[in-house]
Amino acid sequence: MQLRAKTYSLIPSVPLTTRRHQNLTEMTSFSAQLSAVAWVWVWVERFRQRRALRRLDDRLLDDIGLTRQQANRETSKLFWQE
Repeated sequence: MQLRAKTYSLIPSVPLTTRRHQNLTEMTSFSAQLSAVAWVWVWVERFRQRRALRRLDDRLLDDIGLTRQQANRETSKLFWQE
């Protein structure tokens, strides 16, 4: 027969996570996932727009008020750069 020592604590027993805390954690995690998805969407959109800009000829660039040099500078940026 094993004897177990009784332990006493001055702090009352409180659950480590409450339902509210758990919901907040889940919401924060979901928010972080949405934020990550939003950034990926922004990066894909930048890549797509810069590729389209690179394909424009000088006449179309003039229509939107850009020079070839400005277009080249913009299209040379990496997708995560603004």
